[in-house]
Amino acid sequence: MSEWFVSDTANILSEKNLGSVRHVLETTWVVGLHYHYGGGRGPDRVAFRVWSDYLAYVESGRAGDLFIFWSVADIQRRGLLLAGRKTGDMPSALSLSSVIENVKEYLSRFNASNIQNEFYAVGLAQGEANLRVLYSDLDRLDALAEMLGECSEWYVLPASDIDLPGFYLMHAKRPNENGEVPTGGAY
Repeated sequence: MSEWFVSDTANILSEKNLGSVRHVLETTWVVGLHYHYGGGRGPDRVAFRVWSDYLAYVESGRAGDLFIFWSVADIQRRGLLLAGRKTGDMPSALSLSSVIENVKEYLSRFNASNIQNEFYAVGLAQGEANLRVLYSDLDRLDALAEMLGECSEWYVLPASDIDLPGFYLMHAKRPNENGEVPTGGAY
């Protein structure tokens, strides 16, 4: 196992890190990955639009769990958002078929590592409190079309292009009872 050390930067529950995410959630959604320390499986895909939901989720993580989050608004500001629709937008403003074609074109390319691209989709359906999250590739375009059709607000992010340190809103771990996080980990 890894050594554990105290670090505010790497601690998802440090005041600075909590403040950063809280500020972002005042105006946009946060989407991310939750890697379970010693979990022996892939990460959970999560998204938040409400501060209290985010805080309860990261606090419920186990010591050593790794969290990586992106701000939807930051990805949009950088011009990387594959598609998006806010609540109140006219449905005809962006036809679902053209969105699926744009996403399909992105997914058909290979990234710098010669691996086929993947996407995150996050959406809010009318009358639902929690965001829906879909992470996939070309094999799940039907699920993407279904999800976007059911949601009044949604965004599609280029997962393969943004999974780099320069794009992270947060890359930090859940501390143990002493406020320590591991130097590495089995994820």
